[in-house]
Amino acid sequence: MRIKNVHAAIGWNGYAGSDIILPICARSPGARGRNFSATLDAMRGRIGTLHVVMCDTLDRHNLNGDAALAKSKADAWLAENLPRIRSGFHYTLKRWDDVRADPSFAGRHELMMRLYAESFPVQEAIDRISSHYVASKEERFAKAGLPFNRILERQAAAAYLVEEFAGTAVYKDWHPSLPEAYWGVYVGDAQIFNRHNSIDRTIDLALPETLAIHISRLPAPIAGERPRLAA
Repeated sequence: MRIKNVHAAIGWNGYAGSDIILPICARSPGARGRNFSATLDAMRGRIGTLHVVMCDTLDRHNLNGDAALAKSKADAWLAENLPRIRSGFHYTLKRWDDVRADPSFAGRHELMMRLYAESFPVQEAIDRISSHYVASKEERFAKAGLPFNRILERQAAAAYLVEEFAGTAVYKDWHPSLPEAYWGVYVGDAQIFNRHNSIDRTIDLALPETLAIHISRLPAPIAGERPRLAA
């Protein structure tokens, strides 16, 4: 069977710097195998340093709360892919527990939880984003003949995203001027949570600018918080 070439394209949006943030979920299709190799090829020669953030224990929300399993999947990913990164880039590495240990994380996470509970625009944005993930997961489960609880999956996806966005604001503070590269569903409006924050304006929830990665054999990246276009 002939193996098709895999290509990656990054929307640079005029960014000319040599450093970039690269958040990684080990189970993400874009972060695996030839998809990840294609991503590195698209960065090579333009990016010198990758600031890798492993979203490992964050992924417990998708693994029935099993943080140890999430860590083990991340460990396996690092064993396979750090050599690829080292061969072409300088890099820094943070795990999600490093994000959670930042002194600002708890306040940001609490605020994000309140905004999701009390602000309709924030709830709407997060629910729109989670709907993409839930629909994709439901399709995979249906093909495999597995049971699927849509209500529980939506709750898990929302909890993941609320924590993810709190943590993303943390690592933006670590690298204030840097964008992040991201596959799939991303947030196109970096100030969306600050704009709808009427609870505590002393807490910054700004996100990095996202440079969307498009892998040739995966669905095109989309800004998930925006309303879907009618077919």
